[in-house]
Amino acid sequence: MPIPLMFVSLSQFSVQETALIPLAIAALLLDSVIIAAWYFFGVILNNNGTKQSAKGELYQLAGTAMLIVLIIAVITVFSGSLEAALSNTNLMSPAALSTSSNSVCSYVSGSQFTLLNSGLSGTLCNIVSGNSGLGPITSKIDYPLAASGIVISNLTNQEITNLNSYYQVDLFIGFLSKLSPKFNICVADVEDSGECLIPEPPTAFLIDFSSTPYSGLSLIYNGMTILGIILTSGLYSFILQLIFILLFLFAWPYLIFIGIILRSNFITRKVGGLFIAIAIGTVFFYPMVFATQYLTLGNGLTNIPNYGDITSTLPNSISSIYGYNSIASNSLTAIPGYNLNFYILPSIQNIAEQNGVWPGTAIISESADIGFLLIPFLSAIYTGESLSTSFIGGIPQFSLPIGFTPQQAEQFLFAALNAYGVSGITAYLLPVMDILITITAIIGLSGLLGGDTQLMGLSRLV
Repeated sequence: MPIPLMFVSLSQFSVQETALIPLAIAALLLDSVIIAAWYFFGVILNNNGTKQSAKGELYQLAGTAMLIVLIIAVITVFSGSLEAALSNTNLMSPAALSTSSNSVCSYVSGSQFTLLNSGLSGTLCNIVSGNSGLGPITSKIDYPLAASGIVISNLTNQEITNLNSYYQVDLFIGFLSKLSPKFNICVADVEDSGECLIPEPPTAFLIDFSSTPYSGLSLIYNGMTILGIILTSGLYSFILQLIFILLFLFAWPYLIFIGIILRSNFITRKVGGLFIAIAIGTVFFYPMVFATQYLTLGNGLTNIPNYGDITSTLPNSISSIYGYNSIASNSLTAIPGYNLNFYILPSIQNIAEQNGVWPGTAIISESADIGFLLIPFLSAIYTGESLSTSFIGGIPQFSLPIGFTPQQAEQFLFAALNAYGVSGITAYLLPVMDILITITAIIGLSGLLGGDTQLMGLSRLV
């Protein structure tokens, strides 16, 4: 992790207010001294331009003083309204996220990933449940962003579980692709001591042959390696989103008040306006966009509010009108037993079990197959079947204690690729849309506050 998240604790708004508002007042006083000196300097030089610019800065100073109260009021009102709206939904209410026995937080708390089951999920869940110890204003402002973080925590945990299951299957397929039963027949030399230890000579007669009956699985194994890298990148995407949510939950009060301090000075006014816009964008605009997506898609594509099943194959359905009515039935996109939901990812273990390729614990499965092949003369049967099959064509079929056919492995690979198509929506597509919308809102708000609108070149993206 780029930062030790366990040492990051959220700050109370009242503490920030007590510590930083005096700094803002001091900055206003300092700026008023500078403006006064500026004006008197214009009087001494009898320069009307200097005096007029000093008057303009005085107006800016008064506007900044009013802005301190206005920003606090606006953030409190709008974030409080968003918090109240989310609390009345069935997906982002405190009961759904943190307080009930079957909430998202109770599920994530059992994660094997330390970042989720300790510091991160605990911090976010305490905010949503009202047990964070923060002031009432801070709790209302933090709620929408913390609720978004809990949803992403759930996605992260699902992705970790899927990735672990994926590598279990991947490890076993790699083992089978290199599994080579060997059979040796040795007749010792009569002049020798009678021992026949291979490869120790001398021998009168030696037959040594082996086969790799599942070598064709190497093609599937290589494809799974590439897909595993892509799935891992999706996990990194979820973790990065969580880190930034936690950082901005911690930093937004500082961004606001430091922005006010910087805005009170004409030299740093644009930077100050930008800081304030970033704080408002992260605690209001981003969670509002995220909540809109989650509340729309969180029940699955078969239960979209006001639209119902948008994957229906009926002639007059939305999916038929827009041309994607085969998404739930086409063999290339459908996952058996799974209702398409971008926030409930397909279980890789269930897919493996449905296709008969789930090895359980891969090391135990490998040990069972190796021990099975050590039975005398059994390897001879396997290698003989493999050689005979190579002459007549076709795929050899063997009965290992734990194994599967190449066809089953192929079906699993395609189903896992479909599962990645689902998780990729929430790991890549939706986050990019959220970031672009938030940046656009920050640029517009920064301009209204007299701040920088270039964002170090990021505005070129929008």
